[in-house]
Amino acid sequence: MNSPPAPRRIRTLDTLLANQIAAGEVVERPASVVKELLENSLDAAATSIEVDVEQGGVALMRVHDDGCGIAAADMPLALARHATSKVYSQDELMRVMSLGFRGEALASIASVSRLTLSSRSAADEHGCCIDAHDGPAPCAHPRGTTVEVRDLFYNTPARRKFLRAERTEFEHLAEVVRRVALSRFDVALTLRHNGRQVLAVRPALDAHQREQRLAAICGRPFVQQAVSVDFTLPGLQLRGWLLRPEAARAQADLQYFYINGRVIRDRVVTHAVRQAYGDALYPGRHPAYVLYLEMDPAQVDVNVHPTKHEVRFRETRQVHDFLYRALRAAVDDAVAAPVAVLGVREGTASYQPGAAATAAGSPVSRQLGVVAGRYLLLDEGEQGLRLLDLPAVRARQAAQAMRTALAAGGQVKGQPLLLPVTLPLTEQQQVVVQEYHGTLARLGFDLGRLGPQQWVLRQVPALLRHAAPELLLQVAMDVLAGGADIGLLPSALADAARGPLPERGEWEGLIAAATAQPAGVSVMLSPADLARLLQ
Repeated sequence: MNSPPAPRRIRTLDTLLANQIAAGEVVERPASVVKELLENSLDAAATSIEVDVEQGGVALMRVHDDGCGIAAADMPLALARHATSKVYSQDELMRVMSLGFRGEALASIASVSRLTLSSRSAADEHGCCIDAHDGPAPCAHPRGTTVEVRDLFYNTPARRKFLRAERTEFEHLAEVVRRVALSRFDVALTLRHNGRQVLAVRPALDAHQREQRLAAICGRPFVQQAVSVDFTLPGLQLRGWLLRPEAARAQADLQYFYINGRVIRDRVVTHAVRQAYGDALYPGRHPAYVLYLEMDPAQVDVNVHPTKHEVRFRETRQVHDFLYRALRAAVDDAVAAPVAVLGVREGTASYQPGAAATAAGSPVSRQLGVVAGRYLLLDEGEQGLRLLDLPAVRARQAAQAMRTALAAGGQVKGQPLLLPVTLPLTEQQQVVVQEYHGTLARLGFDLGRLGPQQWVLRQVPALLRHAAPELLLQVAMDVLAGGADIGLLPSALADAARGPLPERGEWEGLIAAATAQPAGVSVMLSPADLARLLQ
């Protein structure tokens, strides 16, 4: 086992260098504290990090690592402002590779909490601890560092009252830990909340172990539906994983981009990713990716924002074009080689393709991929190819289920909105809403008045929860205003909500539903049809 590198000594930055650094560590919430502490642990060459939090981090955040530690003589400087071991000169600032470099994190955290720092370097015989009020004192401590932060914002109640609920704050904190876990596969990481283990990942040193860690953080479906990216040009390398276009997500989550090991959010990157997907991405869907860009640190400025989430490229166009080429190649490979890249499954289909089915049973079918972001392409062997309109099948299913519920004298099940939608309604729309309030309730809508013209939409039909709430209500009001019978509403609402491509887990059920009624939702292309098209 390699011994840790000798720790650099902590120094107070000279005035000129301190002024050149984007000032101020931002302590917004427990998550921002844990982010700074984890970055310090990684910069200290830690191979194992443990994070313990209580009450979402407000009561306690303890980060322990086995890094190189802090020399006892440097402990007082560790809590001083503009004191760091990571940057000594302007040249090092221009090529900084460490995650932290401002020398303000511990001082800022200590100013709004009860902080205790304990550490021991390999050169010291025993550990040393210090807090914001007392000087350094000897203590028992293994090699490495432990930072304990209690009662965050205890002395700034105005800031503490803006913290969210414990569950919300912990989720922000856990997301920070997940980002770090994806940034360094060689580091073991454990997260515990209120004594319960939430995440524990061991070092991932080979491809299989990296895949296991990726699945633990992003989910097994992401691993199964992602394509690998590995693209290199002189001075630039991009590697990682990119979700296939047909598996794109309904939310813009699972988007992790790292530059030289630092997670960032950047418009150049976001634009390059979207452009690389192009028409392969269905409207309303979002890409998902875990990508790592390695480049000369002198070509990227990480010193542009206090939170260090944003960067500035020296050659923006070059980086954008490189990302586009690399990701476009991955997307094209995913579309062009579904058997090798998309993990296509072969097996007996669970449906009969109309009159073409034989008495011997269903033909062997393969899912080849998605065409134009909505049509599932099925290979049915000698029968030919079938194009299945997945959103249309889902819309027909939803309309039928709603009609059945209404015909039985009941009402359509509603789905409460996570964030109610406030809508300004015209006088005519308000008349419709008031006149047909009971009808809208039977359809699964929950609408209430807020003011003279302001209404709040709290619930929509559960079967159509993937659609925009405002659109569903608008369609319902238009149909009712035209005097149409309630029996026409399910079809009108379902057609308006065809929207995005269904999740992959819904496909088998939609294929089975389309088998019974293929008309209007699927097209069979026989070998003769294909021959004519290709002439």
